[in-house]
Formats: sequence, structure tokens, C-alpha cells
Amino acid sequence: MTSVHFAHPLALALLAVAPALAAMFRYGDTRRRAALTKFGARTAPHRKRTAKRALVIAAAALMVLAIARPVESAATAPSATGDVVFLLDVSRSMLSRDVVSDAVPKVAPNRLRRAKQIVGDIAAQIASQPGVQRLGLIAFAGNSAVLCPLTIDLDYFRETLDAATLDSVTRGGSRIGDALRFALNNGFDDVRRGSKDLVLLTDGGDQDSGPQQAAQALARSGIRLTVIGVGDPDRGIEVPLSENDNLPFIYNGAAVLTRLESAELRAIGGAYWEANGAFDTAAVVRRLAARSGAGGTETREEYYPLLLALAAILLAVECLISERSPRHDTGSRNARRTVTAAMALAACALPIRAQSAAEWIRQGNDAFAIHEYEIAATCYRNAAGIVPASPQVQFDLGIANYKSGGYTAAAQAFARAAERATDPNLQAKSLLGEGNTFFRAASAGDPSDAVHALQRAIDLYSSALSSDPKLQDAAYNREIARKKLEDLKRQRRSDAAKDYATSSMRREQPATSDPNEILKDAKQQRAKQQIPRRGVATDW
Repeated sequence: MTSVHFAHPLALALLAVAPALAAMFRYGDTRRRAALTKFGARTAPHRKRTAKRALVIAAAALMVLAIARPVESAATAPSATGDVVFLLDVSRSMLSRDVVSDAVPKVAPNRLRRAKQIVGDIAAQIASQPGVQRLGLIAFAGNSAVLCPLTIDLDYFRETLDAATLDSVTRGGSRIGDALRFALNNGFDDVRRGSKDLVLLTDGGDQDSGPQQAAQALARSGIRLTVIGVGDPDRGIEVPLSENDNLPFIYNGAAVLTRLESAELRAIGGAYWEANGAFDTAAVVRRLAARSGAGGTETREEYYPLLLALAAILLAVECLISERSPRHDTGSRNARRTVTAAMALAACALPIRAQSAAEWIRQGNDAFAIHEYEIAATCYRNAAGIVPASPQVQFDLGIANYKSGGYTAAAQAFARAAERATDPNLQAKSLLGEGNTFFRAASAGDPSDAVHALQRAIDLYSSALSSDPKLQDAAYNREIARKKLEDLKRQRRSDAAKDYATSSMRREQPATSDPNEILKDAKQQRAKQQIPRRGVATDW
């Protein structure tokens, strides 16, 4: 919907200047005619003078309208963008294996693997949809942890998804309500998107954490909830000790049984699906792809530059009109100069539409989605020039530069993102990215500089762990960097020892390679050793 309004409507009162100018000109004409009549001169209507004054009055009116600032506002449709955060249950009960059917004694993968497979399939289909989607991953059991903040990097999302285990959180249990509230506060940011969705994958069994109240808070924040129940709701399954040990988990002398609590999950609210047997991934994707109607933006078009340009043109035309006859018109040259200046002013005042940061980010996301990383980096760089304080833009710029092989630029962007980030998770991811750039530089650069690059990478990984102790990628990469650094130092020590041995052998080697000369030199050396030396007086 389009509407035009004035940003400063009170300024329209200044339109009274136009009739005031007309009255002043009329008063001047009356005095002029009276003076001419007094001297007996004949007065005649002067059309040029009337045209000049009309142009001045019109220019004044246009300038008043420019001061009032007419603005055209248009509400745009919701953008084809969205955020999808997956809330993955990693409690011990998710290790249970549900029997597929009685007729075929086939044992399915455990619930956690099944849930991760569903998340991967949904993420792949979402990434193939038109528009740009950001994906995030949160693991929960007795507490919650952000494994992957919102990102457009599908490969990185898959890496964190594959790494999700029971050890991703520090406390066992199943507190779904607390996990929903954690996702509301830590899973999403303030960027306006076409839709925001939270996908919960769990087998139920909440421990009185109030999931219904948390779901209502999500709805009030404009976040749509989708619940996917994983497991068999009809029979209980033994909970194993671990993923590699199928012995039952014993509590109070009895094996612990678990089943899908479908009734409890339905009561939470939102759309509900069961992942028991065949699962319709496409239906979930269609719901996630549907826009909620929120996230539309309002575009504003300012018209005051155009009004000022028109006023300048009218004043220029007024200067071209001369009340004197052509033979007495000595000011035509000055008039032409005035017109030239007025035209230049009008050209400068014409509105020039510049792309906003959101448009540059959208173009960068589109380029990133089709693996045009250099183009994406250029778009993110332009967006960063408009919103330099945004850590998310700097983080995206770092990823794009890293993907395109510009490790130096990536390190600088990650450093700016880490410096400006207020979210510990984003800060930790930025430090991790900066550390990865130094690790890559150590692998591709001069071995003499590799030691310093690896040491810098280790320090950055440690800083990332200080910001987010649960960031397993930083811990893993730090160990790899330490091992590589030790291997590099050991190789340098070995090379130094070889160089020393080689130089020693060269010093001991005879100057000549002729065997006869070598034998002659050896005989002379032995003869010198057999000749006794006399003492020589030192007071001569």
C-alpha cells in the first residue's frame, strides 16, 4: 500500500509567503504606475515583468513544499528470507533404538541419529528453496547450548549437526520448556526476516519445565513452533548405557524404558509431526517456506530534492527573462552564467537512490547460496560500509572471504566481528574463524612464518573457548594446531641438525679431490709431526 504524507506538515503554513509576494509585487506596480503618471508617461501592461514575478512566486511555493518534506511510503511484501533454528534433544533416551515393525525384525538407528537425519534432509531442502534462509542449531537435555548460530553456510551447519552428541551439553535430563526459552533468547537475532521458525525434535518426557508457557512466549515474539516427535509412541524401549553399549541403563534395580510421549508434545502447541517410520519431510518444508506475513519493510521515497531542483530551474528561467529591450540588455551574459549555476544546482539536487545495507546483504546471501563467494564478499563489504557496527555483517564477510581463499581479509573481518560482538556465541565463532584463517595461512605459507601463524591460531582458539567453553570445534582445532606446531618444531630441529652435520663434514673435507695430492699432503703432515722443534729466544 502506497501513501504520500508530509514529514513536517506545520511547515505548510509558510505557503502564505506566496500571496504575500503577490501582494508586494502588486503594491510595487501600483507605486510604479503612479510615478509614471505623475511624469506624464504612458503606462502599459508589462507581460515579461508579470511572467518573472509568477516564476518567483512559484519557486517560493516549491521551496516551502520542500521544507515540508513530502514522503511516499510503500509497504513491501514480506521478503523471501527466513530463519530456521533446530532444537535437538540429546538426552540419553534419544539413544534408544525403536523397532521398525513386528513382521520384519529390523532395528532402526537410534532416535538421535534419526533426528539428525531429519534435520539434515530439511536443511538441504530449505537451502534449495528460492530466497535466502539462515539455519541454526541448539542442543538440549538438562540444559541447552548453541552449537551453530544462524548462518547461511550449509556446509558448516552440517558439520556441527554431525558433531552433536550427548556431550554437547553438560547436564542430563529433558527440560523442554527451558530449551524453548533458551532458543527464544539465544537462537534468534534482531534482523527483520520474512519468517522465524523453531523446529523441536524430541521424544518428550519433559521434567516439569513449563513447555506450554514457553511456546506461548514464542508465539508472542512471532516465532512459529514446529514439533517433531521421534520414537515409537506405542511401546517402551530400553534406554542403553551409551551409543556403543547396548546394555540397558539400570535405575533402582530396573531397566529404564522410554517411549514417544506424543500426547505431551501435541499439548505444547504448534504444528506436530511424528517421525515413526516414513516421514514426510516435504510437508515440514512447505510449512517452513510459507511466510507468516511478518517481516515486510516500508520503503520511503523523498521528493524534496526534486522540488528544490524545480525551484532552481524556475529561478534560472526568471533570470533569462529581461524586461529591457534587446539593444539595451547588457546583462544577458550574467543571466546565462546564473542559469548555468542554477542548472548545476538542480542536477546536484536530483535524488539519487542508493542501495541499503539490507539489499546488499540480500544480494550477498544470494551469491553465497550459489557459491559465488567473491561476489558475496563484495556485497557484504558494501553492507559493512553502511552498517560498520554490525558484527553479523563482518562475520558473514569473513566467511565469504574465507571461502574465496582471501585469508588475510577474512582474518580482518573475523577480528572486527569478534571485537564488536556482544553475543558470546557469535564472538566465539568469530574467534574460531580468525583462528582458522591463521591455520590455513600456516599450511600454505613459508615454513619460517608457519610457527608464528600456528601459535596465533592456538591463542585464538583458546580465546574462543573462553567466550564459549562448549565450542567443541575450537577445542578440536586447537589440539590439531598444537600437534602440527610440535611436528613443525621437530622438523625444524631435525633440519637444523642435518645442516650442522653437513657443514661440519664440509669443513673436514680436504681442499683437493685428487688422490695423489691427498696422499702427498698426508705424508707431509706426518713428517712435520716427527720433526722436533727448538726453543726460540724471545729477547732478541
